[in-house]
Amino acid sequence: MDEFFCVYCSSLFVQGLLLLVSYIKVGMVSFSSVDLLYDDVLSIVFQNLSLQDRIIAACARKSWLRVAENTTNCNDSITFEANGIQKMHQATQSPFFKQVTNVEFLFEGDMQDAFTQNIWLPAIAESMESTTHIQHLNLNFLDVYSMNEEGERDQEGLALALTQGFRNNHSIKSIRSNGNHLSEKNVEAVALLIKQNLLLESLEISICRINPKGIKDIAKSINMCHSLTRLKMESNKMDNQGVIFLCQEIVNHPTLTSLQLGHNEIGTDGIKFLADTLFRHNKVLTTIDLSDNLICEDNIGILTEPLRYIESLNVSFNRIGPRGITIMSDILKNKPSKTVTSLYLSGTDMGPEGTKSIVDFALHTKSIKSLHVGGNQIGSTGVIEIAKLIQTNQQNFKELDIHSNELLPQDVIVLSSALNNNKHLSTFNISSTDIKEYHCIEALSKAFKSNPSLTTLNLSFNKIGSTGVQILIDHIRQHPSIARLDLSWCDIGESSAKILIDYIKDTSTLTDLYLTCNPIESNYINSLVDPLECNKSISKLTIRLCEIDERRQALL
Repeated sequence: MDEFFCVYCSSLFVQGLLLLVSYIKVGMVSFSSVDLLYDDVLSIVFQNLSLQDRIIAACARKSWLRVAENTTNCNDSITFEANGIQKMHQATQSPFFKQVTNVEFLFEGDMQDAFTQNIWLPAIAESMESTTHIQHLNLNFLDVYSMNEEGERDQEGLALALTQGFRNNHSIKSIRSNGNHLSEKNVEAVALLIKQNLLLESLEISICRINPKGIKDIAKSINMCHSLTRLKMESNKMDNQGVIFLCQEIVNHPTLTSLQLGHNEIGTDGIKFLADTLFRHNKVLTTIDLSDNLICEDNIGILTEPLRYIESLNVSFNRIGPRGITIMSDILKNKPSKTVTSLYLSGTDMGPEGTKSIVDFALHTKSIKSLHVGGNQIGSTGVIEIAKLIQTNQQNFKELDIHSNELLPQDVIVLSSALNNNKHLSTFNISSTDIKEYHCIEALSKAFKSNPSLTTLNLSFNKIGSTGVQILIDHIRQHPSIARLDLSWCDIGESSAKILIDYIKDTSTLTDLYLTCNPIESNYINSLVDPLECNKSISKLTIRLCEIDERRQALL
């Protein structure tokens, strides 16, 4: 079976990746991706390579090229790393490059030379100038180290790369340009790129320090793009004036359904304008992310009252407090039942009182699909309220996130009892909740086993240890639907390696397994990799800070 298989290695100690290719035959192994982040790697060697009409990059230290074909999406993609300029020129001249629709530029390891010589961004412009068929473009953090001759940050390099390198492309569907300083010239370049690609569906320009005028210019170009469905403009310090400019331009946008404006210092004036324009008049926008802004008890009502069409609301990491959450809950109770089905309220200081209010709202409307209340110090009283919601077994309620709330043993038992009566919850995040007692793990594991709908389980950052993992696996081994299991930072030792090996061998549903930062010896890690040869379901295995021997590297 031919599958896309990407090995991503980001250790500063990497001495070289000998072969990186686009199309890999792995026989019986049906991986779609494997993430192996570990130290002291000398090389990765792929066996049974299909080399016909493919680009092979023999790469030395600090210079490598990855070419990959994503068969799942039927799109070819190419990734260039800094200092691989010669390889980039070679690749773009290859007949194979005509098939490439996804282009990504990655910067790992020592990249200072290429940037200080001010050659990387012009090289991108020159190499990409003849392209006409790119659909997905990743330009994240391109100008971080781009310097001019005086050693100052180059404000025009990105603009050159965009205006010259992609001026002949008119079919780009997604652009990611996060982490680039969008000065006036760079804003003009981004705006022009948007105008040239009216089929654009997704745009990410976060952490770009765009001033209000830049926000307005980009918003005007977005308003011309009637295919755009997702806009991410987080961490730009756009403040109230910036969000007002944005809303003025996109209030009647016909296709925009998702808007992410987290960490932008938006206060009461900006919240009021956004609510009065987008929330009150736009019938298309359904998802809004306003996390980590200046939303508080005093303005949460202003934000909530006009809600009519928003289904997913994220106000996490705003200091709303218990009374603010109660104000929001009371307003939402009087909305149509389909309004706001996903609520993200992590880190809002809601406490037990706010938890009760939001659960009362969920029980009243019976429409909540996803609830996130992590990091809120909900206490035992809040746990009892959450248990009420779980126990009602609402068919719509699919996802619950209570991470980073310290749970006492009795709290875990209360949750477990409620979970025993729930058959519809599919995603449960209980990470970093201080679960470690074996009888608690036993109770939870039995509850997981009883829910046939559970597909995603996150227990990371709980010191359940090897014994806890054995208890868990014994109960979920034959679970009919668990696909993603996160056991990172769980203090899993070598004594539980055998049960994990057997689980990997036997499972037919698991697709993603995370074992990051567990004290498992390298020889046991090697044993964990071996079962993948005969397991056809696992598509992603994440093992970080571990060592794998050369034979297993060859297998992967």
